[in-house]
Amino acid sequence: MEYKKNEILKQKRGLSFDEIAFMIESGQILGIDNNPSRFNQKIFILNIDNYAVVVPFVETDNEIFLKTAFPSRKYTKHFNLKENK
Repeated sequence: MEYKKNEILKQKRGLSFDEIAFMIESGQILGIDNNPSRFNQKIFILNIDNYAVVVPFVETDNEIFLKTAFPSRKYTKHFNLKENK
């Protein structure tokens, strides 16, 4: 995991790859989908504070590489989550 990328994610989105990895490993996933803008990637959809967060990833035989994470209104509506304001 890239330290610099993790720090930027913490500053901008209030999330860390460690938190995201823990959620994924413990099965707290709303869904998995193909990334519509990157044919070689998929996305995890997570529920964080009742808001959908999309986590694009690349999967190989040996690992799952998390690219970034961002909130998604589209998936929040799709999974009928309540937006926190």
